Amino acid sequence: MDTHFQSLLQIRLQHDYFSDGNCRDLVLVPSPLTAQLMESMTVRMVARNYGTELFYGETDDHPNPLKNLKAPLRLSFWLRTATPLLYNYTNHLPEAPSSSLLYFTNYGQGSAKIFSANPDALTGVVSPVSEWEVSNNPAEAWVADENGDALPDGAAMPGPGSSTRVDIMSAGLQAGRYFLRDGEEATPFLPKSDGYQVGDIGLLSITLGDTGDGNHAILAPDGSIDPAVYTISFSARSTFWRYYIIGRTVNLEKLSISSEGDSPEFRVPTPPTRPLANGSEAAVLVSASPIPLRFRPPERFLLTYTDEAGNIHPDAILLPNAGGEQVTRDEHDPTVFYSDMFVYL
Repeated sequence: MDTHFQSLLQIRLQHDYFSDGNCRDLVLVPSPLTAQLMESMTVRMVARNYGTELFYGETDDHPNPLKNLKAPLRLSFWLRTATPLLYNYTNHLPEAPSSSLLYFTNYGQGSAKIFSANPDALTGVVSPVSEWEVSNNPAEAWVADENGDALPDGAAMPGPGSSTRVDIMSAGLQAGRYFLRDGEEATPFLPKSDGYQVGDIGLLSITLGDTGDGNHAILAPDGSIDPAVYTISFSARSTFWRYYIIGRTVNLEKLSISSEGDSPEFRVPTPPTRPLANGSEAAVLVSASPIPLRFRPPERFLLTYTDEAGNIHPDAILLPNAGGEQVTRDEHDPTVFYSDMFVYL
């Protein structure tokens, strides 16, 4: 009896750092509970150059179990980095992944299928057993899932001998977003459970069926399957390109950089030279505005200079372009980044 597989869901990871838009430095990993659900539902996951595609299988005599579900089904996928360089060239990643992660979900999002990595997507994470300060009676605090349904007793327990603390027991929770209810307040959190690994940058949860806002995703009320495409979009970081020009026979005060197209001009900072570790001086030229980082940068910057005898060098030098390998943060303003490059003449 042959099993036929059909498309269920595409998850696209997009990043404008790469020329084709596909983020090759992120992978989607199903949580262990999601992997078990997929196995029981004859759902297979296939890696694509754009991310991941899920297929559901069925035979002529046995329709896929998804078509007979009576309640929504949640699939959760950890966003895992393939290289730490992702942090260099990407905006809005969690500064401290141990305390916050990006969270994306189609639940309660209407018909939206494109999610952007930005500060609004950051959600706090908690350890398998964690302490929370509450403003009301700890005995009345409780934990709800994303649907708003209360979890069984024991998910939130008053701290021993404390009138202000509650302990959240999240070790066995399925990967997803939950809420600590404290009076009228509802604080979201992601548990470090169900396959979480140190270094994960986020979590994607896709609800199949009723998404809680009058809409249905992928699984229609009549049991039919309508494949969907969801996209998570990341933006490249922009940095000030900073060139250190080094040369014993070069007049460091007569340097200039020209560019092609609409690239920014370069300025001479104050002071115009910087001492290096070996005791020599380097002239410094910095782009007047930040330049977006790219895997294959299109910029072409040319350096012209005058030697100490006053002679203009006849040939302009093609300068290297910045990449994601070396990015430094400004020592005074943590929101400003530099790409430092050293040029020896």
